[in-house]
Amino acid sequence: MKPLRELYNRCIDDLEAYSRLLGRKPHTKGKPESVLLLPKEIQNSVANSPLKVISEYLATSFAANDTFVTSAEKMLETFSVEQDEKKTLAAQMAQIAPAFDAMNVGFEPDKRFGSSSFPKDGTIVLFKRTEQQEVNPEKPEYQIAKTLIEVTSLAAAADGGVNPAELAAVKADIQALHGLNPAEKQRLSAYANLLAEDAPRQQGVLNRLSKLSAAEKSKVANSAIASVLADGHADPAEMKFLEKLYKALGLPAEELYSTVHRGAVVIDEPVTVSVEEPARGRAIPKKPAPSAATAPEPASSGIKIDLARLERIKSETSAVSNLLADIFVEETAAPAAPIMVEASPFEGLDAAHAKLVALFLAQPEYDRSTFEEQARGLQLMPDGAVETINEWAFDTFDEPLLDGDETIVVAEHLVAKLKEMEVRA
Repeated sequence: MKPLRELYNRCIDDLEAYSRLLGRKPHTKGKPESVLLLPKEIQNSVANSPLKVISEYLATSFAANDTFVTSAEKMLETFSVEQDEKKTLAAQMAQIAPAFDAMNVGFEPDKRFGSSSFPKDGTIVLFKRTEQQEVNPEKPEYQIAKTLIEVTSLAAAADGGVNPAELAAVKADIQALHGLNPAEKQRLSAYANLLAEDAPRQQGVLNRLSKLSAAEKSKVANSAIASVLADGHADPAEMKFLEKLYKALGLPAEELYSTVHRGAVVIDEPVTVSVEEPARGRAIPKKPAPSAATAPEPASSGIKIDLARLERIKSETSAVSNLLADIFVEETAAPAAPIMVEASPFEGLDAAHAKLVALFLAQPEYDRSTFEEQARGLQLMPDGAVETINEWAFDTFDEPLLDGDETIVVAEHLVAKLKEMEVRA
């Protein structure tokens, strides 16, 4: 009887969330919202399971492509999940994330993998998961790749948006990165698709880059200029982006203009002309034999490939990757020393993070700079603190507690529960 009793108790535990929901909302029985809480082994065994209908809908939407763009609201409606204005989109999407996993479908942004908050219009990118390896969003290579995608998206958006050729180039770069498994590259490609639809918030990206040493700031600035000048010029929109970047880094604007001028002189290559016209009236010398980077292209070729520029861009990309790798290594190699404070009023959460949570009991939102100041005062990394608090909230409430980028907001419907926990403590 003992093994049977243990099996019985495990079954009760697996069905606990499903039972609680039906107790609160009996009308959800048989709907996706309740079926999602059943163990994965029996989700599709339910008679006329709504998940089967949803799976067929997704298969039709993907059609010949492995990716398609839609909205979080549309997906919540498809899953018959009642939208709650008190909950963030991230929290509501977390409810249906297990169903996507069961159907081998991924989506971005997915906060389980460290992605940013949802765009204001709720845009999401769905993709068929053809790779089954584990995605580790914490490893430096993955974080570096995401930062590269964000910086590239900002640069592309500066002159009007990301065009298909630019997006294809970003995806090609993702596939060329080392240290990432196929599943991670597939998710990063979907993230690039998302940012092509909705570029990241400049301030969020710049905030991360602004916390560098003077030498690192100079390297980042020079790399950004080299990237902008890769096509031989910088248009007014790109210059505005560079000016904002320099301001965030605390570098003088005069240095920007002089560096751009020098960069344009050094980096620009001669413009390729049609084969019928001589190059500035000069004959091509027969000796010495031209190198691969400077050899003239055959007249019969219909495509002009500038090998020198390709080599230069490859070198610049490698330099940026190495720089960002150093940045992330430094951040992870020197964790903040723990501080000794009074016991935490929130079970499972250490005292330092509990103090951050307590701030939101008096005020529902804080701007980014104020939140970062409070976190550093407790010797915590701001972004890491948000992740730690949300992981605790998932374990405690089955949803995240904090959300936002430029403004950090609390899930207001959880404040009452937090106050109850504080009083009990």
